[in-house]
Amino acid sequence: MKLLVFSNARDGRDDEYNEWYNKVHLPDLLTIPGVRSGARYRVHAPDAAVPEHRYLAIYDLDGDGDAVLKEIATRSGSGQFQLTDSLDSRTVKLAIWEAM
Repeated sequence: MKLLVFSNARDGRDDEYNEWYNKVHLPDLLTIPGVRSGARYRVHAPDAAVPEHRYLAIYDLDGDGDAVLKEIATRSGSGQFQLTDSLDSRTVKLAIWEAM
């Protein structure tokens, strides 16, 4: 299974967002049982295209994807994960994808 997370930084705060994601958030997520690995991507859009999201993170999951999502919510809500206001949380979209 894969967890895909599409996101954006708040306007003008991409550097801060990327530093937090790479140095804090990604390592935090990798401590969750069932999260095997993760990688981040930045959109490469043709000149005329305006993408909805500038960033994508893809996580390889073992086992129960719903349990992983529940643990992310628990740790985020409890303060166990350090969050940042440089993330434009209104634009975040995520989904678990299964191999066919």
